[in-house]
Amino acid sequence: MVLRKPARAPCAGTGAPARHDHGLMTPPDPNQTIYCRRLGHPVPLSYCARESVDLPCRLIYQCWEGRIPVRDYLLTLYSASQLEALREPDSKLASLVDLIKRAQESK
Repeated sequence: MVLRKPARAPCAGTGAPARHDHGLMTPPDPNQTIYCRRLGHPVPLSYCARESVDLPCRLIYQCWEGRIPVRDYLLTLYSASQLEALREPDSKLASLVDLIKRAQESK
């Protein structure tokens, strides 16, 4: 007798993708929304994935990680080399230090 785990439905309210018996994840719904810290209102995943036309929003990993498999989803839209150009955003302190340094150099 072979025991199999039953397929799970998507988690209600979280939008987490369902896993099926074959182990593959269903693609995330591009219409699911999340609150955008940059814009100050909810935006759909489809907007975050194409925010700057050529690349996704620089914060997409921070915002969507834990809700969807971000890198796997982005690899359906972009090549691995395109995603390499998307670097992890600097901390606020590092950004401020960089701005001060550039201002001092321009004087």
